[in-house]
Amino acid sequence: MISFFVLTLLLIMSYLRFWLGRGTENYYTSKPIYISHRGVTKSNPENTIQAFKEAESLGFHGIEVDIIASKDGVLYCSHNHQLDQETDHFGYIDQMLSGELDNINTGYFSHPNNQQKIPRLCTVIENISDDMIINIEIKFSSYFDLSTAFALRRFLKNNKT
Repeated sequence: MISFFVLTLLLIMSYLRFWLGRGTENYYTSKPIYISHRGVTKSNPENTIQAFKEAESLGFHGIEVDIIASKDGVLYCSHNHQLDQETDHFGYIDQMLSGELDNINTGYFSHPNNQQKIPRLCTVIENISDDMIINIEIKFSSYFDLSTAFALRRFLKNNKT
C-alpha cells in the first residue's frame, strides 16, 4: 500500500514538473509582464512586423505570435489557416509554398488602407529587439497535424543564439 502511494505521488510530482516553463524562473517574480496579443492592431493588421514594433514602442515586454508552417516548412505569422479570413486570396497556408505566401498581404478586411505582407517568423525575430519576450502559439489544421511543431523544432535547432 505504501509503495502504491509513493509511486502515485512520484507520478503526480513528475507530471506537475513537466508543465513548468523552462527558462522562466526569473519571470513573474518582481512585476507583471505585459505581452501584446498578436501585436498592437489599432493601426496595423495583427501578426505583422509593424504591429509587433508598435507593441515594443509602447512598452510591452513581449509579443504573442501565432505561427503556421507552409507546405515547404517555412514558419509564417498568422492566426488563421484560411487565407480568405485575412487576405484577398483563397487557400490554406499549410498547403501553399513559401514563394507564393511571400507575395500575399494580410489586413484585407481589418486594415484595407494598410495591408502588409504576412511575415515569416524569422523576419519578425530579426525586426524586434532581443529584450522582447516571444510567446509562440502553434496553430494546427487538425488534431494530428504536427507539421508546424516539427518546423518550429527545426527552426529553433538551426537558429540557436
